[in-house]
Amino acid sequence: MAVKSIGDGHVVVLNRWRDSFAEYARYLDHDVARVTYVTTDVGRAAVPPNARAVVVVEDLLDHAEVRAALEPALRAHGRPEAVVALQESDFAVAAALREEFSARGRTPADLHHFLDKHAMLLAAQRTGVPVPRFELVTDTAGLTGFAGRVGWPVVVKSLQGRASTGVRRLDSADAVDRLDVPFDAEHPLVAQEYLPHRIYHVDGVHLGGGVLGPWRLNAYLNVPGGVTRGPLAFAMGEPVGSVEVDDPTLLAEAEKFLRVLVPGMSVDPWVFHLELFLTPDGEWVFLEVGCRPGGGEIPFVWRDVHRVDLMECEFSLQCGETPELAPFDVDEPVGGCLHVPLDRPAPCRVVAAESMVSFDGPYSEAIPAVGTVIPRTAGSYEFVGGRFRHRGASTAEVAARVLATAANYRVVSEPVRVAVIGSRVEVVQAAADLGLDVALVHFPDRYDRRSDELCEKVLTADLIAEPDRVVDLLRREHAERPFTRVLTLTEPGLLPAARLNAEWGLGGNSVETVRLLKDKALMRDRLAEVGLSPVRYRTVRGEEELLEFLIELDGVPVVVKPPDSGGSDGVALVVTPQDVPTAWRRVEGSGRTAVLAEEYLDGPEISVEAFSHDGVHTVVAVTDKVLGTGFVEVGHAVPATLTEPTRRRVCELTTALLDAVGLVEGPSHTEIKLTGRGPRIVESHNRVGGDFIPDLVRLVHGVDLQRLAVGVPLGLVPWRPGPRPAEGGAAVRFLLAEPGTVTDVTVPRAPDPAVTLTVTAEPGTEVPPLRWSDDRVCGHVIATGADAAEALARCEDAVAQVRISTRAG
Repeated sequence: MAVKSIGDGHVVVLNRWRDSFAEYARYLDHDVARVTYVTTDVGRAAVPPNARAVVVVEDLLDHAEVRAALEPALRAHGRPEAVVALQESDFAVAAALREEFSARGRTPADLHHFLDKHAMLLAAQRTGVPVPRFELVTDTAGLTGFAGRVGWPVVVKSLQGRASTGVRRLDSADAVDRLDVPFDAEHPLVAQEYLPHRIYHVDGVHLGGGVLGPWRLNAYLNVPGGVTRGPLAFAMGEPVGSVEVDDPTLLAEAEKFLRVLVPGMSVDPWVFHLELFLTPDGEWVFLEVGCRPGGGEIPFVWRDVHRVDLMECEFSLQCGETPELAPFDVDEPVGGCLHVPLDRPAPCRVVAAESMVSFDGPYSEAIPAVGTVIPRTAGSYEFVGGRFRHRGASTAEVAARVLATAANYRVVSEPVRVAVIGSRVEVVQAAADLGLDVALVHFPDRYDRRSDELCEKVLTADLIAEPDRVVDLLRREHAERPFTRVLTLTEPGLLPAARLNAEWGLGGNSVETVRLLKDKALMRDRLAEVGLSPVRYRTVRGEEELLEFLIELDGVPVVVKPPDSGGSDGVALVVTPQDVPTAWRRVEGSGRTAVLAEEYLDGPEISVEAFSHDGVHTVVAVTDKVLGTGFVEVGHAVPATLTEPTRRRVCELTTALLDAVGLVEGPSHTEIKLTGRGPRIVESHNRVGGDFIPDLVRLVHGVDLQRLAVGVPLGLVPWRPGPRPAEGGAAVRFLLAEPGTVTDVTVPRAPDPAVTLTVTAEPGTEVPPLRWSDDRVCGHVIATGADAAEALARCEDAVAQVRISTRAG
């Protein structure tokens, strides 16, 4: 192991890579040291299995989120001896943590002139090496003034940024007006003169005190006919390669430059990635420098070709140890690499990418598999069109191989296209915001017209009466241009979506799972099989069977419900034998010949909103319900008022149910009664809850279930399992009125700012008797508060101020 002095101390590692850019398990004995990883959902794959703790966050750049997420590991394992971050994006957060805990490694002050590009140029200038002319600019006048002094074109850069993020070349004053990087006095830009010279990079290790360890000079290789030189070309959509230089004259002059710049930037040991220009007169000019290993394939090439792991060196330095390294010999083999961008902006789906590994080509590669969905990323070489590593005996040989690979490799991708069946416009908006092409199938008279602008195509069908037509419509669309996934968060769309995803091999929940959740009788059968949430039930096919079941329950009322409906549609309570004929006439009137009869569960009702990914279920929120006439819900509040033991039992019951039915992906909405015998499942659905419950969850827990349902299955939105604490409360309450024709509506003029009032009733609106959810036609109120009780009270107050007058028909 590289690091010896940590012992059994606590080390915190920030990691965002999925690939093996760093081989952490070799750098530190994870069976002895207590190593905590802070990573993203994507980066979990690179964490060694014997890590002491793994903390998953959504944003590694968010110091507050990282610090809060680390708290349990800090309590368990103590103050960290070292905080390690090997990706430059994470340096600032790591440095802040080091400073807080007095841990080993560089502080914010140590890193300032490496992370701030203006400070970097000033520091390089102080060493005495040539640097381009530069200036800090805060407005367009300052920028055009600088260009007037140095000449067009000029280059502008964000103060913080990497991998050419935020770098723009401006060729004239007109380009300033089109600049898409905002800047002002609080967020200035660095303006730098443009030098049209060849760009090189140097990677190596400074061992401290001016002693250079191993280093390699590399020439950037741009494809013939490219419009941009150096690494910026990659950001412009062109392949970029580099090859190590074996020219002794260039190497000698580069070493002179290094011996001035490297110790001048830091007398302490450090791993460096330096970019510089070579003028036609043979003068080296500073461009940028990073206090880190080079990105992309550079660490792999060093590891494979030179048997030196730059990531291991950096890991050791951040743990307070200096590696023992000798300079390379003059006959060191030559390495090279190539990075090929995607052929279209992400997100996209790869449809073709053929291997280039061969005797006279790259010796290794990382290319996306066909069918892979590439997410949007900023300044990362991990999710690209292809990465290739080369080696050989000379610069000329390796350069030829790199350029040949660039000329012959082709990656072909297409926009990520999804079908959405039904659902609220927020689902379509989430898909559009993620950059997806959307084909929507919806009721012809019930979809939100805003969808027309968000979708590439809108198809119409009666989702309830014509499920086969929905399937046929999408089959024709898929044949013309394939879908990556069929999505739905509405009850009528669940089975068609599952059928098509299974037919096309697109993943998602199985047809069997969806049937188990849609058919209440099948779900009861499965629960009985596994001995979960015992409830007496029976499928009855006539008035006599219903009466027999009621008598069998010996005084316990019976709930009669259609096995395949929602929103309390067709649900009736049978208390005495005299109620049976009326209940069965209602069944016959609905055209059904069989219904599910269950024992009545006495107690308050709640719902559990969960999200599943790869078969792992996370309870996101628990919702209290407000019941109106019969079983119709007239309000909800988040979070539910539960004792901790009850909440724990409810969560355990929900996850056991989802395991029992085989749910693997997406949101779920499970209704539960809190009876005297413990919590009992009423029903469950593999979709979000209705009645604006997703809005309440977002307001209280900060989780957008609709966006997750779209983005997580495609790998476009990270998902972090684990509890989401509640912040305040939120509630919804539906406006009700007496059945009849609306004659007048009065609403308050100045509602509470914490209240959103939506009134849909107007004179002429027909208000039906309240039998199921669709009978709530008058509107709703959503309110927030310090807790759920306060939010619900605000809803009730707003409801009381609305007057809806009706005239009986």
